[in-house]
Amino acid sequence: MLKKNLMGGLQVLAVAALAFWAGMQFQKIRYDDICLDMGGGSNPGNHPICVMERSDDGFWIGPVRITPASVIAIDRSDASSSTSQISIKLNEPAAQALLEYTERHVGQDLEVRVDGGVIRRVRIAEAIGAAFTLPDLSPEDATTILRTLSPQT
Repeated sequence: MLKKNLMGGLQVLAVAALAFWAGMQFQKIRYDDICLDMGGGSNPGNHPICVMERSDDGFWIGPVRITPASVIAIDRSDASSSTSQISIKLNEPAAQALLEYTERHVGQDLEVRVDGGVIRRVRIAEAIGAAFTLPDLSPEDATTILRTLSPQT
């Protein structure tokens, strides 16, 4: 009898542990936060610690803010007098944040914003990593992006 009760108790614990694990996996898929809490202690994995911005200034790809310090290389090319494109290469932390976000949101819309204004809405076809190009920009938007992402002197 004791052995039967012990086996039943172990089965209940195993089912509870499996349900907890499945719930954690479900939450991981649903949750968009790519940053860890600022609670202190060690930072497991390669996850960034994010600081909430009070303004919408700067250059944003979805919820990921790209700063001049994040940019390894930036290049502008003008296809004509009415269209430009910007090619950007990011450092590892910024590239990882952008990759993680876009991997989880393939098929969804993404806004590219500069100083609070949306300059482009695109559907994410595939994850964006360290290097990408923003095509078909107005010359004014291209100039604003270059100004925003250039190192401050």
